[in-house]
Amino acid sequence: MTEAAIRVERDGLINLSLDIDLSRSMATTQDYFNLTSSLNQSQNLPLWQQIADAIRVENAGRRVPLFFVRANPVKRYTLEDFSDPLVWPKLRLTFASQEAISTQDLSLDVIFTSDFFFEEPIAVAMTSEGHQRRISRWLVTDQKSPVFSGENRVIANAEPAALANLLPMMRNGFGHVLPGGIDHLLFLVGLSALIISMKRLAAVSSLFVFAHCVSLVASSYRVVEIDPLMIELGILGTIAWLGLRLLQVRKLSGHVGVQAFTRHAPGYGSVFAFGLIHGFGFSNAFLALDVTDNLVIQLIAFNAGVEFAQIVFIALTAILLHRLRGHSEYSQTAYYSIGWLLTLTPLVWAGVLVMHAV
Repeated sequence: MTEAAIRVERDGLINLSLDIDLSRSMATTQDYFNLTSSLNQSQNLPLWQQIADAIRVENAGRRVPLFFVRANPVKRYTLEDFSDPLVWPKLRLTFASQEAISTQDLSLDVIFTSDFFFEEPIAVAMTSEGHQRRISRWLVTDQKSPVFSGENRVIANAEPAALANLLPMMRNGFGHVLPGGIDHLLFLVGLSALIISMKRLAAVSSLFVFAHCVSLVASSYRVVEIDPLMIELGILGTIAWLGLRLLQVRKLSGHVGVQAFTRHAPGYGSVFAFGLIHGFGFSNAFLALDVTDNLVIQLIAFNAGVEFAQIVFIALTAILLHRLRGHSEYSQTAYYSIGWLLTLTPLVWAGVLVMHAV
């Protein structure tokens, strides 16, 4: 996570302090470590100015250019810290404007453009010494902050999220599955069809929920970043895998008996891996929303909507399939059809995605 503090001084000058991890702009961890011992040398000025240019600060629609002032390590790091996956060495970069703005007509906003290719989300705090005001926001790249003016209320800390503000996020999560998540729904159909024990289905569903919560959080905080096309192809692959398992049940057993399904149902490890893949897809949908304050609470609300939709759909599908199994003359044909649907649909879908990508 990147942290930015923007302060408007009494004289109208703007100071920006940026705590940032530069790992992604360094060829090796050794290069990053070496940089910390020569932060303010002239050869590094182009990099510092590149970062400043990727931050668009505007007052009343007019851009305020930022210029590098100094750089310091956030704390004292060792070489081992730069190769430790649990440590994110950060630098504190300070920038300032050369021209003063009118504090009487303060109307400030900021965008971290797509050229700002560092850690997201970006925690932004905006303050004014003359007005004693403060707002705090979470941003991702190319997302414009709210306008900061003399009329803003003082926000010492992020305000608690009201239920009225969380309900739209829950609706977005629910709608991403029902009716919008056709790929996710196909996967849930396959899962419900292969696992005929309600007790095991409940356990597997809980594990699947936990897994995609993990990847949803990791991806939303940019701990892990995967190309959206690869995520979608991975999700389609999980659907095709379930379809092939259903066809395999029919081929080897010739009927839809309990033993055949028990032998070919996905194991807990497979379900957990599939949950991780689907969670990355949910994170792309979440980050496309207007996420500002209370990122964690909004993330929980979005995920709650996803889980509620998933529970409703699995329950309805499981009941329908249970009744279908009671009619042996229809169940074999129905399961055979479901298997082919889950196998062929993802293949066609993946082909279309690849064609569009190239």
